[in-house]
Amino acid sequence: MNTMWLLILPVIAFIVTRALMPVVMNLGRRLGIVGVDIHKPWKPQIPGTGGLGLAIGILVPLIIYTAFYFSIASLAALLSLLIALVLGLIDDLHDISPRLKVFIGVLAGLPIVIFGVYNPRPYVPFLGQLRITILYPILVPIAYAVLINAANMIDTHNGVLPSAITLIICCVIPLQMYLISRGIIDPLAIVLSLIAIGSLLSYLPYNLFPAKVFNGNTGSHFLGALLALITVYSRLEIVMIISIMPIVVNGFSLIISVGGLRKKEQIERPVVVRNDGSIEFSKKSESPITLVQLLTLKGKIYEPEIVLSIVLLMYIFCSLGIVTFLFTYP
Repeated sequence: MNTMWLLILPVIAFIVTRALMPVVMNLGRRLGIVGVDIHKPWKPQIPGTGGLGLAIGILVPLIIYTAFYFSIASLAALLSLLIALVLGLIDDLHDISPRLKVFIGVLAGLPIVIFGVYNPRPYVPFLGQLRITILYPILVPIAYAVLINAANMIDTHNGVLPSAITLIICCVIPLQMYLISRGIIDPLAIVLSLIAIGSLLSYLPYNLFPAKVFNGNTGSHFLGALLALITVYSRLEIVMIISIMPIVVNGFSLIISVGGLRKKEQIERPVVVRNDGSIEFSKKSESPITLVQLLTLKGKIYEPEIVLSIVLLMYIFCSLGIVTFLFTYP
């Protein structure tokens, strides 16, 4: 692949995303796809269609890349992301039940399994590359379901999902690991990461505090599927597992503390928003245990501080994943 494309594709993603944002924001208002920003004292109503613009901004350059460098892997990637996009749109328009959402998350991983574009030999520290030919294709759809739902549950504050989760992982894992992984990474993982970085950098000004647009379920479904896709193609499963530990733990603790899968409207808020915009720990016994709640244990904190704390936490875990790989990979 001509390295020029590695510069052009992110630029295309940036431009397409920026051009689409006013369009999708207006579309969200017209269709009534809006959400109340409950972490602001004045409770503004924000369009929830940002994920649509972000997804299209990533898909357009990926389609261009596939047209010039067609492969079964790139086709499977497109189908996987398109399925995630459609499922997210359905969830935004019809509010899929939490239990059903867990199961439909596996659908986005099916193209990877059906086309067989995976390597069933993940690297495990101290054990080497395991050969799990039968188990791996089962784990791929499960990984999609976990990441999609984990992304959805961490998407609570302005900019957390695109900046703290997706952008850091796209920058830290495939790009840095490409230089040190002795060629085990599929180049398509690098292409996906660069495209995502271009689109995310264009999108962030709209989603960072104070957010002008929300990701919506479309955004969380799509970005969760993107992370799963990069994991499979980069063959850095152990690095990803360590990197996403904070959001996975957040999801599991939320589910356990509320006694199962429930809609957001059925869950007591884990924090309380004061009139000055500060956020405090909720003392209600039925409040779920979440990562954000733990960040407020020492006292009141403001939303940008919460986002920055999660960004730093994700960077630490991504770095830990890389160090683990570096010191154990033969």
